Amino acid sequence: MKIPFKNFQSVDSVARWEVSQEPIARELLKSKKPVIMLSAPTGLGKSLICAMVAKYIAPIINYVCSDKALQHQLLSDFPEAVVLKGRNNYVCNLFPHLNADSCAAKCEEYQEGDIQCNYYDQKDLMLAADFRILNTHYLLYEMNYAGQLKGQQLIILDEADTLDLLFIGFVSLQVSDQQVKRYRLPTLPKITVVESWIEWAGESIVKLKQHHDIKNAKHALDEKYIKANKLIKKLELFLLLVEDDWIYNRHSTYSEFKPTWITKELIDKYLFNHSKRFILCSASLPPKEVICDTLQIPITDCDYIEVGSSFKPENRKVYYDPIMDMSYKNKAKYYIMMDAVEAVMGKYPNVKGIIHCNSYALGKQIMEIGDERLITHDSKNKDAKLKEFMESEKPLVFVSPSCIRGLSLKDDLARFGICVKMPFLNTQDKSISARLYGSGQRGKKWYNSEAGQAVLQMAGRCVRSYEDYGDFWILDSCFARVRQTLPAWFTDHIIQDFDYGDDDEEPEPMQMNTAKQVPDSHQQAEFSKNMFTDDHSQERAPQANTPEIGAGALPVVKDEGYYDY
Repeated sequence: MKIPFKNFQSVDSVARWEVSQEPIARELLKSKKPVIMLSAPTGLGKSLICAMVAKYIAPIINYVCSDKALQHQLLSDFPEAVVLKGRNNYVCNLFPHLNADSCAAKCEEYQEGDIQCNYYDQKDLMLAADFRILNTHYLLYEMNYAGQLKGQQLIILDEADTLDLLFIGFVSLQVSDQQVKRYRLPTLPKITVVESWIEWAGESIVKLKQHHDIKNAKHALDEKYIKANKLIKKLELFLLLVEDDWIYNRHSTYSEFKPTWITKELIDKYLFNHSKRFILCSASLPPKEVICDTLQIPITDCDYIEVGSSFKPENRKVYYDPIMDMSYKNKAKYYIMMDAVEAVMGKYPNVKGIIHCNSYALGKQIMEIGDERLITHDSKNKDAKLKEFMESEKPLVFVSPSCIRGLSLKDDLARFGICVKMPFLNTQDKSISARLYGSGQRGKKWYNSEAGQAVLQMAGRCVRSYEDYGDFWILDSCFARVRQTLPAWFTDHIIQDFDYGDDDEEPEPMQMNTAKQVPDSHQQAEFSKNMFTDDHSQERAPQANTPEIGAGALPVVKDEGYYDY
């Protein structure tokens, strides 16, 4: 299999492909099932693997990312591809203070060739391309409304462990108090009975069409009509889909209705029927039985290929020290965890790190430790603070509740990470609560699996390549609940029973951006000792990682015979 992509033509890239990636691609190509799933750890190169498989299966590569940030990352790897995002990402050339989301259709000026349209011109390029990079939100709307992406041969869905909640968001109905006021709609029902909402939605559609039908818009940029038309479509979709078991959530400024679980009828109609085949991939794919159940994919329609990490365990050490149960009921005792966090940081005085804290409130408590190395952000300045952290020459430690995915802290950008609290989904959300408490073992498996996949994502922020290395610490005892949902390549190498003996020789402190020396086996063994007395920031270079599959990275095909039901 010859690589056609220009960023993968170097001798090293080709060698890595032939030895560690092509065998996995060939394993995927053996499958004749409509759905292929690939669970492949960070750094293995699943994007190239999936793109190569698509190249051999279909005339067009449709690579779908979970968000816009990942689209940009993928484009940097595959510059020959064409990216298309939602309308609101493209400035209007006629009125620069507006974007393409303000247009009802192609304006007269564009149709007559007087101006260019950043959105429609890019869309034309995308439709003509043989390698497309889209995002899940845009794909769902485009397939089901504009319809120009229907009837595909193959679609790759990356970060597929997020597909469940992204799809739920697509079919859900959210109505803001501002929308009700703007269009003078009937008062929102305060009761949670579905029938009352069906009646309200029907009345609202009639009123919107009477006064804001898009056909009556004076021009393509009549914003009031455009937004009303979108609301009409959402209300019509709601009436078409709503069932008695949908959940009502009242938030501070809007109301929401959504299904507890995806049904097969829903996901087939709005996703799976639009392409003959799918590849679902992620660095943290849930177990096959969980994801097939959640996405309503028959086990017999899916091949699940799980690949172990090709990074040596000594370069990606995971320490589990169950300091305490970080459930909300123990909030008064969180000070115990703060002491542990400070102690772990003390092991890495000369290098950067990241602390995953799940909420701004917990992040604030961590900041109160008072260490000058700590840096955090709020909901508005994340990018600026992250830039400050990355560009600083100081050994800063970034505290964040929202850096689980899509962040590469390669090499000296971070040599350690700490998971302070298990990333369980918020049960204050009634749909999450209904799944967990109202669906028996199915709900519990799903809930724990969601947290487990988030832990995998956290652990993957620091170690990004064969030559990279870093440590990851799990300090919440609730990890015991999710451990069984994680793959063996991760759990088999967790260090839990610490040796609290004294070191024979104190290692030299690690400095950022210095030449690395490969420690011998004695030094590596010494490193694993004593969580709170050893300094873990010594000059620890990685054991040489060669681009080979190795025993831990062999693909395991999980077909319908793999599980005993």
